[in-house]
Formats: sequence, C-alpha cells, structure tokens
Amino acid sequence: VLYRFLPGTPAAGIDAIHDRLDAFLAGAPGFIGRRVLHDAATGTWIDVVDWRTREDAERVGAAFADSAGGEAFAAIAD
Repeated sequence: VLYRFLPGTPAAGIDAIHDRLDAFLAGAPGFIGRRVLHDAATGTWIDVVDWRTREDAERVGAAFADSAGGEAFAAIAD
C-alpha cells in the first residue's frame, strides 16, 4: 500500500498511527508480518503486509477501515 501523510503531520502522529496499526494487525487472522518503508524525497510511505490468503487481507483491511485506528489514519493520510 502506498500513501502519504498530510503536510505538517508531526512525526509523533505518524509513529502513533503506525503503532495502532501494528497492534490491530497483531491479532488479525492470517496476518504474517509487516514492513514499512519511507521515501523521504517524495514523502511516500510503503506498507508491505504479508497474509496467508488474499481473503484474510481483504477482510482485515475492511475491518481496519471501519475501526477507530482506521478513522485516525484516514484523518491524517493524504
């Protein structure tokens, strides 16, 4: 997943949202692991999340979008 945060988003806010996502994913069915990369030149973040199945990824992605963490992410994502 590729994304950017809104200009001016403090590093603490970015760290907090990544921590919330890590906590959400930790207990998710089918979750294998996650790596986060950042291209400082473009401000682009790359989330690489590994799942047992595509269905697991889609189900958990939809659940995160509807969660408090998902709403917090959407509030600061560009």
